[in-house]
Order: sequence, then C-alpha cells, then structure tokens
Amino acid sequence: MLAKHGILETKKCRCCSDFSKQCRLCSEIGNCIWYYHRFKQTHLKGPSWRNTDMPPTGYKNKPSADKTDFSGIISALINCTWMQNYFTDDLSLNTNICMEAREEVNALRHIHGTNIDEGEMISLFNSLLTLLNDPAYLNSFKPADEARTYLTQVMSVIPQITLKNQELINYMVF
Repeated sequence: MLAKHGILETKKCRCCSDFSKQCRLCSEIGNCIWYYHRFKQTHLKGPSWRNTDMPPTGYKNKPSADKTDFSGIISALINCTWMQNYFTDDLSLNTNICMEAREEVNALRHIHGTNIDEGEMISLFNSLLTLLNDPAYLNSFKPADEARTYLTQVMSVIPQITLKNQELINYMVF
C-alpha cells in the first residue's frame, strides 16, 4: 500500500510530523482512524488517549503490531468500530470477549507476588481461548489456531506444575 503511494516502507513520511502539513495518504489514514474510533466525540479533532483506556503516552514508539503488547492490540480492537466485523460478540458493550481478555491479562500483569493459583491461570487461558474461538473470523484464522493449540498444550500441564509446586513446598516445609 505504501509503495503504491510513493512511500518506501523503510522511510517515514517527512511532511507528516506536522499535522497541518500531512500528505494525502497520511491524512486519509488519520480520517479513517477518527471515523472508525468507538469513543470519538464530534467536538474533538479525533480520538485522544484520555478517552480510550490507553496509556497516556500511547504507542507512538511502536511502529507495528508485532512490536506492541497485548494491551495495545486489544485496545485497538475495542476502540475501532470496524473491527466489529471480525467478532460475533458486541464490542460496544462494557462486557465482551475482548474486555474480558484484557481484564484477565491486566490482573496477571498487576499481581502482587510471584505466585498465581491454578484457578486464576485457567481463567486467563479460558478468556484467551474464548477470544480465539470467536467464529466470526478468529476461529478460522491460522495464527489464532496455532495460539489455541499452544494454549491448550500449556493448560494440559498446569495441574502437573501445580502438583510439583505443592510437592516442593511440602518438601521445604517439612
């Protein structure tokens, strides 16, 4: 797409660092982001970090999805109304499969220790599997299928890990 518009993928658009001097392509991309943003307000010039549950600094130093963490990806899915086409669950609701997965991941990321019990881990994996099993698109998407396979394999060893940890704790205590 970039090459089609005369922009090399390895280069940044020079004029677009100044919002008032954007090229046509960057301007169109900005308009699409604003148009499809779930939380836009007409009196604003577009979405802002204040109304998106995204970090205040955003992800401006993350040039692609593969350089972005789960929170950034899932927030983009939630905030973009166009992404509703790829989910059967209604992403405009406060409780949906994307929000549940984000909450589970955030709970794990903000845990106050190094221990997580088996139930919490299974809950996290189940929320991710629910997301990956959504029949609208992800259920038949090859990378999602590979992630499902991996999560299922990890889930199968959780009881063994829990048992080994308990055996180790019992050995150390007695």
